Amino acid sequence: MATATATAVNSTQAPKLDAQAKYCRQFFAHHLGASLPKRDQVLLHCPFHDDRSASLSVNLKDGLWNCHAGCGQGGLIDFEMKRSNCDRETAKLNIARILGVDLFRSNGGPEAVYQYRDAQGTVLFEKLRYPGKKFMQRRQTQGGYTWNLDGVNKPLYHLPEVLTANELFVCEGEKDTDKLTAEISASNLSDVHFAVTCNFGGAGQWDDTYNVYFAGKKVVVLPDNDDSGQRHAERIAAALHPLAAGVKVVKLPGLQEKGDVSDYLHAHSVSDLLGEVARTPLWSPSTAVPIWRSVLKSYDELEKGEFEFLIDKFLPHGITFFAGLPGAGKTWLALSAVKALLTGNNMLHNFRVPRSFPVVYLIPEAGDISFRTRLEAMRLTGFKDRLLCRTMKTGPTLALSSPEIKDAIRALMPVVVLDTAIRFSNAEDENSAAQNRELVNEMFSLLSLGAEAIIAIHHSPKSSANSTDATLENTLRGTGDLGAVADAVYSLRCEDQKNLSILVQCVKPRDFEPPLPFHIQGRPYINDLGDFAVIEPVSEEEKLARALVDNPSASLRDLAGLTGISKSNVTAAAARLGWKQVDGLWVQGKTIVQ
Repeated sequence: MATATATAVNSTQAPKLDAQAKYCRQFFAHHLGASLPKRDQVLLHCPFHDDRSASLSVNLKDGLWNCHAGCGQGGLIDFEMKRSNCDRETAKLNIARILGVDLFRSNGGPEAVYQYRDAQGTVLFEKLRYPGKKFMQRRQTQGGYTWNLDGVNKPLYHLPEVLTANELFVCEGEKDTDKLTAEISASNLSDVHFAVTCNFGGAGQWDDTYNVYFAGKKVVVLPDNDDSGQRHAERIAAALHPLAAGVKVVKLPGLQEKGDVSDYLHAHSVSDLLGEVARTPLWSPSTAVPIWRSVLKSYDELEKGEFEFLIDKFLPHGITFFAGLPGAGKTWLALSAVKALLTGNNMLHNFRVPRSFPVVYLIPEAGDISFRTRLEAMRLTGFKDRLLCRTMKTGPTLALSSPEIKDAIRALMPVVVLDTAIRFSNAEDENSAAQNRELVNEMFSLLSLGAEAIIAIHHSPKSSANSTDATLENTLRGTGDLGAVADAVYSLRCEDQKNLSILVQCVKPRDFEPPLPFHIQGRPYINDLGDFAVIEPVSEEEKLARALVDNPSASLRDLAGLTGISKSNVTAAAARLGWKQVDGLWVQGKTIVQ
């Protein structure tokens, strides 16, 4: 078996051999979604092309890989760069997030380390800044660092200094905070005790629990020169105005778009800055940007950029519904999407996934054992904290507005699956527009907190069983409010329960070209390969022939529903296939009508 030739793990200081093998296995299990064999050298399906013959050679001991179809070769960093379509430094950070350990810190390292401390000065966690304005967080635990902030309180930056200062500057980020602190210290302003601070997470993440630390103090807010920075500053000023001895929001002159106080201090002194502060009037509700204006945008203020997909041409950012009758395969298709999102591999071999995402799957209609069985069938067993779920076994259905769900969204920034969505509504009547709007508002709230997308599973109305064409109206049960807010809606119609053969149609694409309708088949492919197979569409007459063999006593109405052929044309279509109805049973004659 040919193997790759590259420096093991792409590191000049690789970890010890036993740890290296562990990390290599963890890395490839994450990306390939596979239960890896115990041997070191394996052949796996390559994620970089439609691989049906397992052409990816991987050495799980040293992390080397080679695609025999010509996709490439290398080590972990090379794989991550190709898989996530990113540069080398971003690949290192991605690997650190996947493994929970920074293997490559010796190669470049962070530009800065920001320590967040409690009131007594104890370090709670560190935020690391890497080239390209990329960040990671870590906290000290027994035996080393843990690279997440699960359950960790996030205080103000420089909190101990804030507690003892008379006057406070509030910046948008840690870089500005440290820069201004250093400049003030170098200026020997001994007559006033200044401190500089910011909140964790930047613009839009102010927490009102911070307000008490500003009581009775003079406050200067220094916004970045962009819309989000200005809104952030106004939010802080409004929060602190009732408590502080005075609040000023200082717009620094001469800044370019998105410029900040660090940029200002490159060309100006602290004295210049204090002069701007002196010339700025105190903030008050009457001087604030009107609330009505802060919730509206002009053309120039609208966000720029290309339309983005999490799964190319299939799953956009925002809210997507998978809907169908019971047994239509909605959960199975959702898990197929989840697998693609977690691994970054193409969904159904056709839809490209630009990068991988964590997933939170909320399924209050299933227990642990039944959902675990589905995860095992789809080979979704090696993702640890990147795939988190809550079933009916875990406890009562959590409201989407619950603190636990909100904290999870902020920490993970995941794709959220609601299976089924109506379980997270208090609606007693699915046709109640007002009650459905509550669910819609809560889904939008999750997006504003950082969820990349929401996949909402929903039922179709029973009347859709008699419809030959899928439409938005006969796909989503209840009022039109759900369909109105959706960025995409997919109709799922199971045409063959035995083989779990499903017709998937996009009945609502918002601002993108929808994929053509396609057929997928679950059995035996899910058990054998861990996913659906895309199959060629079956003609109406092929469906009719199959239905006549399976159920010779089927009525014209039954056959019309199974095949899509109108009831009045079923007899003629059957005759063309050599079938006729005798005494209520369909029998196959010798003559085929041309």
